[in-house]
Amino acid sequence: MVIFGLIFSAILASANNYFNEYLMDAVKGERDYCRLVVAPDKTEACLKKIDDFVSSVNSCDTSSTRYEEAKISDAQQQKEFLSQVEEVAVPARVKTMFRMLTENTLDLDWKLTAYNSEEFAAQSSIGGHIIISSKLLNSFTLGEVTAVLAHEMGHSVKRHSQQHGCLALAWTLKDQPLNLAFKTFSLMQGIESSAYPVGQAALALSHKAELEADAYAITLLNKSGINPMLMSKALEKLASPEGLVHSHPELKTRILKARDLGLKIQDTGFRYVNF
Repeated sequence: MVIFGLIFSAILASANNYFNEYLMDAVKGERDYCRLVVAPDKTEACLKKIDDFVSSVNSCDTSSTRYEEAKISDAQQQKEFLSQVEEVAVPARVKTMFRMLTENTLDLDWKLTAYNSEEFAAQSSIGGHIIISSKLLNSFTLGEVTAVLAHEMGHSVKRHSQQHGCLALAWTLKDQPLNLAFKTFSLMQGIESSAYPVGQAALALSHKAELEADAYAITLLNKSGINPMLMSKALEKLASPEGLVHSHPELKTRILKARDLGLKIQDTGFRYVNF
């Protein structure tokens, strides 16, 4: 477990903390405004306002209040999504594998729903509701479907939707009262501040989240007595002509990392679940 912990940490370190990097870049201009434009006797108060905001954002992804808000938001979005599609029965053997996974992870309100679709798709909520398409269920092997479920469970456990909500919170910085005056100042000084790279930050955060979910899935599969190499096999199928090659960033990189991690923790002397 110590060796796996080191490998897991190395994978996540390679993703870096994109969110904090984005946040620091976004507030730099606001600090400049406080120092260069605001009256000297109000500079300290101006900077404190920004520091307080940064502190609230940095603690966002561990905030219990934000967690509950994310749960409600996720549930509402999934309810709306399911109201627009046709639900189908989840095969009994898939239910069995899902139950095996839930027994070896956090005790969330785990639920599995399938819907009719001609697209490869799966999604999860921070509360533990996994939704998967019939196309994926019918095109993937049982082992590959199980790996996808483990991956989506990783998103739930790691609270990735809450992290994306925190990114949205950081984006509200552009609507702070002092920002209108700062925009005028920035235009005069040639400082690029009228548009923050929220799209790039969201993509970076998405990449980080996918790597985390992949790594979590691999260890969950192994802990559940299921071959951890199934994660890389599922990713390889997603990279096929019919798969989701354009849906997530750096899929080839994810395949290589998943394969490498799977090989490292795979117990060649253990009899994994036979599919």
